[in-house]
Amino acid sequence: MNRKEELAQSLSRVRAELSEMTDRAIQLVVVTKTYPVEDLLLLYELGVRDFGENRVQELAEKAPQLPDDVRFHMIGSLQSNKINALLPHVHMLQSLDRVSLAKALGKRLKKPLDTLLEINIADDANKQGMDPEEIPAVLAAVKPFPLLRVRGMMVMGSHTDDDSVIREDFKRANQLFASLKKEENEQVRMEILSMGMSGDYRIAAQEGASMIRVGSAILGERS
Repeated sequence: MNRKEELAQSLSRVRAELSEMTDRAIQLVVVTKTYPVEDLLLLYELGVRDFGENRVQELAEKAPQLPDDVRFHMIGSLQSNKINALLPHVHMLQSLDRVSLAKALGKRLKKPLDTLLEINIADDANKQGMDPEEIPAVLAAVKPFPLLRVRGMMVMGSHTDDDSVIREDFKRANQLFASLKKEENEQVRMEILSMGMSGDYRIAAQEGASMIRVGSAILGERS
């Protein structure tokens, strides 16, 4: 089996599992950090348009080598000094996690940018994301910048083999997501709940995810 056939097989497996889990349409972002651009081109041929990257430098190097209709999602932590390098290439920032980043982005934007609030739903000191209590301050920081748009939330489940713990994380995330709908305005729309990665996307699909971020389950283990 060649590489394209491998990718086609794993893609269709993930999509089939999602349709078994839920009738809702779930957007798939294929996380391609550390994988070569050749893999992205093969995935593009297989119909994938949404790719996730963790590092600005890698995203900025890959983006010009792909067709214009590719949508890159920045899912890693973003340092303010990397904003200018990111903006020409990014479709969505999934890791808006602090007031200072909202302000730094807002000041630099020349066209609209869709973002997701990254929430540390597992309350894990080792994970990125803001505490839920910080959300009002971040939304207030977004408000003066009309080009900066919030389109939902991104979370990661606990790093554990206990599915029940992960399921509780995702239930809490969905409840928080629903509660934030009352904060909606022209800039803030709670449309996307991005949760679930290669190890837990099935649980995420059952618990209300509208977007999942899957890497190794499609591309194989990173070398």
